[in-house]
Amino acid sequence: MFDSEGRLPATECAREIRGQVCDYVAELMQQQHREFLFTVSIYRTKAYLMHWDRVGTVISEPIDLATEPEQLFKFFFRLRKASDSDAQHGLDSTATAIFEDSDNHPSVLAMKEALAALPDDARVKPYIAKAFGGDLWPYYELEVPDKVSPFTSHTFLVRNLSTRTTSPSPTGRGTKGYIAFDLEMNKFCFLKDAWRADADGVHPEIDVYKRLESLATPIAGIATVLCGGDMYNAVHSKGRPLRQETRTKAGYAPRIHTRIVLNEVGIPLRDYEHSFELCCVVYDAFCAHDDAWSIAKVLHRDISDGNIVIYVNHEHPHKRPRGLLIDWDVCKFEHELSRDPSQKNPGTWRFMSAALLRFPLKPNEVADDIESFYHLLMLYALRFHRHGICAHELKGILELIYDVSEYHRGYWRGSTTKYRYMATAHLPCRPAGQFGSLLASLAALIQKHYQGLDKELAMYAVPQEDSQTVSSDPFQSSDMNTMKRSTNNSKAPPRRHRIAAPTAITAPEAIPVERTLTTHDQFSALLWGALYDDDEIDKWDANDKLPCDQLR
Repeated sequence: MFDSEGRLPATECAREIRGQVCDYVAELMQQQHREFLFTVSIYRTKAYLMHWDRVGTVISEPIDLATEPEQLFKFFFRLRKASDSDAQHGLDSTATAIFEDSDNHPSVLAMKEALAALPDDARVKPYIAKAFGGDLWPYYELEVPDKVSPFTSHTFLVRNLSTRTTSPSPTGRGTKGYIAFDLEMNKFCFLKDAWRADADGVHPEIDVYKRLESLATPIAGIATVLCGGDMYNAVHSKGRPLRQETRTKAGYAPRIHTRIVLNEVGIPLRDYEHSFELCCVVYDAFCAHDDAWSIAKVLHRDISDGNIVIYVNHEHPHKRPRGLLIDWDVCKFEHELSRDPSQKNPGTWRFMSAALLRFPLKPNEVADDIESFYHLLMLYALRFHRHGICAHELKGILELIYDVSEYHRGYWRGSTTKYRYMATAHLPCRPAGQFGSLLASLAALIQKHYQGLDKELAMYAVPQEDSQTVSSDPFQSSDMNTMKRSTNNSKAPPRRHRIAAPTAITAPEAIPVERTLTTHDQFSALLWGALYDDDEIDKWDANDKLPCDQLR
């Protein structure tokens, strides 16, 4: 049995083997710096040559090893004789591995000296040490284009991945994040490596940052760019560098290799110290989101825990940790939103609004991003805070609310339960204290918004049919009082909006229709009041974060 094109065996065993090959390729593409990869798959007496990149896989006609084994030998012979073997084998020419005597290499010695010079109590220091520690992976020197002169490059030292794409697929953006060492300025920074789609409406991230940085008043809560842009090989064609892009022609937009370097090294959001710090950091990111939308008309569209980081400036230890909103890969400008359904560039599934998940034809709106901030806080309440829910029930909550996906007429749809929870202000859990009270207030605000959505969303429903195909988706506490004192002494962020918090709603028919999330105002007022109002700030619990992740 073969697939519809008659090339690959379609037996269950053959499909499992191909799945295993995909896993190997995905891991190789993650750990190595490559433009593409060759593999050979042998199934009984048939051999298949495969070329992989971030768009797809090109598969040869089967080679019959019984009658024409010389075709396979010829492939390896030509691969061995390639004039520029590294580049023609798919290795990235802008990445130089340091293999021999790496501990005494000048770049590595400079990095170690800078690491040792950091204060021992610098909160980011253990993360930097981990990024360059161990001996499993080699050091690499990566070239990154200058922000102004794209054919001028800067060199950065990296080693272990700090963040990696959550997708197990060898195709797609393939995002990789590194804590990097700037070999010119002798400082640590953050380097992001990805493959962006070369399509209309997909903005290079460096261009988005330039748009945000060009504003008359800089936006607080957004990282600053050191350098970045599309990657080019040293090989020239007609006197011009060749841009690194995918070669597979599979009916999808090609992808272009890009890197960007941020000045700030953030701490993962999951490593917040208590709910007060979590909400302060998320509030900073929320304000940055507000300004990016209201001033620059840029909507982020991928609010998740991976796209907000904690920034602690070790040179000014008296200042409280700040939140930074990063990763603008799938953002849209205001004029683009109405003509582009969101799931062409979806956000992170668990954090997407219930309205978008149930109505995939609905355009992305600012309200959907605002709701994602609530889901982020709620998921962290489930993960790291006391709520009296056992592990079995937690698994059920994830499966019922956050991870549901059904495929219907070409679209993935999310949970009806999640939508119902938003429409009724029902909380999956309510941790004790101020954190729980804040979550309840935010849920009540979202409920009020959803009461103005019902009739409007009907036009975005995927048409029903008699039979539909449904399948699974393929895819310790510190001294918080010190932080409070620091917050009070350094002046609280200006209260952006003064609007009374909504109360819980029990009679929908008596409530006037109001779209409470069309602006950031009311959501912002609830966060600010809970964090900075003199009557509320002392209600936070300094020991409310548990040491283990309850969702593991």
